[in-house]
Amino acid sequence: MPRPRALVIDDERYVRELVCEVLCWIGCDVDAADNGIQGLALFERGGYDVVLTDASMPGMTGFEVADEVRRTAPHVGVILMTGSANGDAWDSSAGWLLLSKPFGLDQLKTLVAEALQATQALRS
Repeated sequence: MPRPRALVIDDERYVRELVCEVLCWIGCDVDAADNGIQGLALFERGGYDVVLTDASMPGMTGFEVADEVRRTAPHVGVILMTGSANGDAWDSSAGWLLLSKPFGLDQLKTLVAEALQATQALRS
């Protein structure tokens, strides 16, 4: 069985590197980008099972990234990472998972596993 492929998009280098390291540790092949435009350019090459993106980035927000991923590849799991305390802005029907910063490694692993299971189910 091939290793799951993940794309991490976050303008904060420390967060991006930490998430990439954890994903590698749990068995994913990982690519990373420091902004939404660069991330979508990588995404267009295809083959990702899950995308983790910061919700608030300059230029292109994670919401815009998530919308584009959902439009072009609805089977791919999307996790939005945010430091915002405003839960009213989140629409769970949009089809993505929310990971609040700061987050624990167990939270990250659990949400990635959930997103990968959903991706696998949609591809079956």
